Amino acid sequence: MAVLPCLSSHCRSGTFVRSEMQPLLHPASKPSAEYHEWDPRYPEVVRSLISALSPLPQFLTIEHIGSTSVPGCGGKRIIDLLALYEDGFLDEARTFLLAIGFGRQGPEFFRAWPEERPMYLGMYHWFNEPFLIYIHVIHRASDEVRRFRTFKERLMQHPELVTQYCACKRQIVTERVMDTDDYAVRKRSFIHKALGHDYPLKETKP
Repeated sequence: MAVLPCLSSHCRSGTFVRSEMQPLLHPASKPSAEYHEWDPRYPEVVRSLISALSPLPQFLTIEHIGSTSVPGCGGKRIIDLLALYEDGFLDEARTFLLAIGFGRQGPEFFRAWPEERPMYLGMYHWFNEPFLIYIHVIHRASDEVRRFRTFKERLMQHPELVTQYCACKRQIVTERVMDTDDYAVRKRSFIHKALGHDYPLKETKP
């Protein structure tokens, strides 16, 4: 069972007053690159984690992105999250996430994200099964957030794109690319194509 962190109070500015906090996540390290079929439990794991963290500090929201957020899209079995913070609250966001058990990238990450735009990782246990979580700490108005969301929407709206993306990832693993940093670099051309005009977003009614 996960242990709920103790946040004593929130103030009007959106900051939080931290008392004793028990880690909600466990230490994790960089995995090797593997391909796994999509697991329908992924959204439940994310809902469980966000529920355990509720209420979040007012300056922070958490959003599920990446392959694990798209039904049928296989990948490395790493759940990617966005931690979106308000203006001026990067330090508080980092402090909160580290306090609940996320850890900084270790030396095995030779392309580690900088602390002004960190990516933390941790192992979350859901019904006694560990799930690796990567959380990207980004200002909510960053263009990077738009790109994450657009790529997810393109995958959701174009099933053939999901099929191609899965094939791309399987091919990378078949070629014995074991390092997840190299794996990510190899996927970039596909992602850039998907973010281009070949797969336009369908208009949605407000």
